[in-house]
Amino acid sequence: MFVQMSDVRDRILILALLLYCTVLPIESSAGTVAGNDFEQELFAPVEITKSIHLPRPPEQLTGKQKTDLLAVKELLVRFLLSFKKDETDPMQYLTPELQGIYKTRAALYEKEFGAEAYLEMKIFDFAFAKGGQEIELRFDLTDTNEGTICIVQRALSYRETPQGWKVSGF
Repeated sequence: MFVQMSDVRDRILILALLLYCTVLPIESSAGTVAGNDFEQELFAPVEITKSIHLPRPPEQLTGKQKTDLLAVKELLVRFLLSFKKDETDPMQYLTPELQGIYKTRAALYEKEFGAEAYLEMKIFDFAFAKGGQEIELRFDLTDTNEGTICIVQRALSYRETPQGWKVSGF
């Protein structure tokens, strides 16, 4: 049997490509990672099972409902992070009615979230009200206290205003 040089060259290239594709990911995942990348890689939570119970399947949600849910999720994240950043005022995310109840960011955080410094938030449920003009998100906040993991379930209501979505209730 006669083998042409182009067949040999093609086989060598395919073998080299397969070797490259299987060895490179192993080496790069075991390689050194610097600074925050290392910390993020090491300490990032890993989902073992999906624990999502949706009131209805995602395919039953309209495009607007999906957009609104993502918008209020983003608002929730910004709202929670604003307590960690001195330059961001969490009061800006509240409806005028709630701004009248809570006079300071410290009073708001202490009353609604306690003294804990939460590490992680995960949404587990939602509900629409008033024809989609209000949304309630239910979520878990994770904290550690002296080595014990604490999970607190919370809910926030949001109302669509001319200025966008705002927190309207706890």
